[in-house]
Amino acid sequence: MERNFPDGLEVAPGAEGKRRLEAIISCNADRKVTWVQSYVSADHRTTFCVYDAPNPEAVRLTARANGLPVDRIVEISVLDPYPFHTTV
Repeated sequence: MERNFPDGLEVAPGAEGKRRLEAIISCNADRKVTWVQSYVSADHRTTFCVYDAPNPEAVRLTARANGLPVDRIVEISVLDPYPFHTTV
């Protein structure tokens, strides 16, 4: 999922930021959506987030419940760069 933050994304340091992120994780779990990882652009205005969810609408509804924007959702699958790697 791509999110755009015109004023930039800032996560408060310390306990305040921790509480906010824990609240997001809890809200996601209530809706069977798992936040896997996010990548943040250098200017903090765009994030690219990976979620495990039953469907795109679940991600969209969960984002709304968390007060977060959703600009684009793309369903993805894993491409393993080492599918034939073996150990001896």
